[in-house]
Amino acid sequence: MLDYPEETICPSCGKFVGAYTRCPYCGSEHKLRMSIRFFRGFALIVSIGGVFLIWLAARGVKAPLIKVKDIGPMQSFAYVRVDGQNTRTRTYDDGGVGFWVDDGTGVINVRAYADTGKELVAQGRLPGPGDKVSAEGTLNFREDRVTMIVNAPEKVTVERVVPTVVAIQKLGEGDVGRKVMVEGKIVRTRTFPKGTSAALYDGT
Repeated sequence: MLDYPEETICPSCGKFVGAYTRCPYCGSEHKLRMSIRFFRGFALIVSIGGVFLIWLAARGVKAPLIKVKDIGPMQSFAYVRVDGQNTRTRTYDDGGVGFWVDDGTGVINVRAYADTGKELVAQGRLPGPGDKVSAEGTLNFREDRVTMIVNAPEKVTVERVVPTVVAIQKLGEGDVGRKVMVEGKIVRTRTFPKGTSAALYDGT
């Protein structure tokens, strides 16, 4: 017969109860020895501390940087980072936002749904056309299209690009999506249900 410590034996029925404070056999209660109480509490504290340290480590590690040209179906649901220049920004009626990042090898659509999109706008993290942007998110494939889904506003960092004045005559197809500044005289305007367009003349 095994020799168990006295504190682990039920004083009523004499059966082994381990760390239980109530005997599962006869139902009688007995005091839990201090060493068992200590190790039970210590194990709980260590577990919580370990989870907290893992959480801190995860926050401090950046997602791997990937080039748009290297993204394929095998990366579906992968958590990655893309750095590049924003070429277009779009907002949606539900508060969601989308922007298109060109890293020099290709263009990827980055999406943030309602709550995250609203936070991006509120925190000034929504990039404008021409801004440099770094975004971390999950890749989502639908047929032949890939989208990066951002779930936290702090995963988007934006470097605002200050545009320089450019003569209208020098603008071409290569400037599409680039942030520029033009100066001149408004010669004609046209109003639409959701905005206004203006014709600008700068002498060139």
